[in-house]
Amino acid sequence: RGGRLVVQEPGEKLRRIDFGQGEVETARITWGDVFTAFHSTGIGEIEVYAALPPAVRRQMALMRRLRPLFSLAPMRALLKRGVKPGPSAEARARTTTHVWGEVRDAQGQRAVSRLNGPEAGLVWTTRAALAAVRRVLAGEAPPGYQTPGKVFGADFVLECEGVTREDVP
Repeated sequence: RGGRLVVQEPGEKLRRIDFGQGEVETARITWGDVFTAFHSTGIGEIEVYAALPPAVRRQMALMRRLRPLFSLAPMRALLKRGVKPGPSAEARARTTTHVWGEVRDAQGQRAVSRLNGPEAGLVWTTRAALAAVRRVLAGEAPPGYQTPGKVFGADFVLECEGVTREDVP
């Protein structure tokens, strides 16, 4: 809100979104990328939604209430025992990620686009980071802080192998 990251209660606000295969229920979440999105776009009011099953939303809400306990070493040790390894290479190869975006101006005009790409947690993120490094090493970025979208343009994400964009009428 206004360029400041505001913590949202998971599931506090729900919305139905069509990622390309019909509408699904999504929940507003706190996502740090909205802070950098503000710096890239100048848009002061940005919300992020994720398609999370109700059980996951309840777990996230519970974790938020229990957060003060995480400062205790025994609690952190207990939680670390429950950490599982990430998905295998085979599972990542089978995973696709769908991103939906909508923007509205002061007159209520709206534009919607969808991105489709590979698994996001490791594959897409790594490809984007490597593409940014290649462009920086090629001298295409001025020194100092900036977001990839701001310095390389809105279509930079399409440089990642397997990423496509669909502008929705």
